[in-house]
Amino acid sequence: MATFSDWCDLMLRANGLGPTLATKLSAEGLRVNGQPYPPARSIYGANTGKR
Repeated sequence: MATFSDWCDLMLRANGLGPTLATKLSAEGLRVNGQPYPPARSIYGANTGKR
């Protein structure tokens, strides 16, 4: 069994682990490769204010 490469990989392979639970677990100290769960804006890119 391979280790999880990032939060997306963990959420794809762990049934029932979605953004809400990932946020909670990260707040309690869970890290994937040393990284906390990112907020949604980090996943989709920075908000530049451009439309």
